[in-house]
Amino acid sequence: MEKLEGTKTKLFTLLNIWIHKLLIKYLIDMHCGPSVKTSGEGSNSNNCFWLGFKKDANTYLGFEKYDHGNLVCRSYVDNSFVNEVTIAEYELVQHKIEFIHYVKSYRIEIQGVYKFLSTFLFYKTYVILITYWNNLSQLLFNQRSLSSKKRYQLLKLLIENFTLHNGGFSTVDVMHSLHSIKVFLHPSYNIEASRIEAILVGLTDTQELRLINGNYHLTGHAFKALDAYEEQDRRHTSMSRAQWALIFVTIGLLLATIIQAQIIKFPTIIDFN
Repeated sequence: MEKLEGTKTKLFTLLNIWIHKLLIKYLIDMHCGPSVKTSGEGSNSNNCFWLGFKKDANTYLGFEKYDHGNLVCRSYVDNSFVNEVTIAEYELVQHKIEFIHYVKSYRIEIQGVYKFLSTFLFYKTYVILITYWNNLSQLLFNQRSLSSKKRYQLLKLLIENFTLHNGGFSTVDVMHSLHSIKVFLHPSYNIEASRIEAILVGLTDTQELRLINGNYHLTGHAFKALDAYEEQDRRHTSMSRAQWALIFVTIGLLLATIIQAQIIKFPTIIDFN
């Protein structure tokens, strides 16, 4: 039994050294160098790390490079450079490594390899999820035509307000219904009038409207077109909800799998045993 425990301890130590070594070798390639600009234009390109540990109250060792399995460090006493020293890989686990990440003008300090890993991985996961979420939202939004939406919003307003107008309606009537009488004193009145006129001409070309004696009249095609658009809009909304539901179910299944595998452990609330 003692031999088995000794083997486990040895394996854990080797794994611990390997994790320290792998992480530090990766980050040391992004080493900041002897000085870092934390303000001004030079700071905008910062994305580097400073790694090291306190050897004692006054001595700090900053990792410089790997050399044949050993770490070459710069030794500082009371913040003044003294000399270069070399430490072996197995010594890494005997100290609490300090990670300083410079991003633009920001300085982020994390103490300990495992705290750094958990913080950094959480941050990376968060960025990936937010990026995926934004891309998906944009994809769903892009499936709808902006011009079609404005066109059919106006068509709906025309049906609601001018169905019973036997004499038809003009661009001015539409402007008044959309924005109230205040629109006629608005500095962008001419631009908005041109936009509305262009949509009305387009509706005339597709036979939702008919132009008679300078006024527009609704046709039966207008009601058919609006019904078709609203049906398409309902299908799009249902599809979007189904896609979001699928995302949440996938995330839920992923979390359930992680918890079941005991990668994340929660305290026992009720013990049925």
